Amino acid sequence: SSSIGRAAVSKTAGWGFETLLACQTTGNEGFSVTADKLKLILAVLLVAGGIGGFYYFGDTQGVLRVAIVLAAGVLAVIVTATTAFGRSTWEFFKGSRMELRKVVWPEKKETMQITLVVFVMVVLVAVYMWMIDWGLHEIVRVITG
Repeated sequence: SSSIGRAAVSKTAGWGFETLLACQTTGNEGFSVTADKLKLILAVLLVAGGIGGFYYFGDTQGVLRVAIVLAAGVLAVIVTATTAFGRSTWEFFKGSRMELRKVVWPEKKETMQITLVVFVMVVLVAVYMWMIDWGLHEIVRVITG
């Protein structure tokens, strides 16, 4: 019963029982989680303050009111970007943009053909549903007198 030439059964062969996951704690994560929560609360308060400012300055020009909301939104995004959630969201958008660049978009002719097919099918299904509705209406009318 020799094991020469056989693959190891364990996926962690040679690594022992230590985990390879990146979720091991180093000791100061409690501080960063608390700081992130406080930053997210601050971001929500900034947005709420911007909305409150919009209504508080209701008698002033609309441009100023919109500027207050936009400024509060920008500050909230900046604060959120400094959290782990903000960084992971930014990485997600970067990955999405990279995937979007890989898409092979249809040509104008193909887009027009597909749009025409969809339009025709919508009209056909609408006519079919109208005919079914009309037929059922007539059946009910005949039955009820």
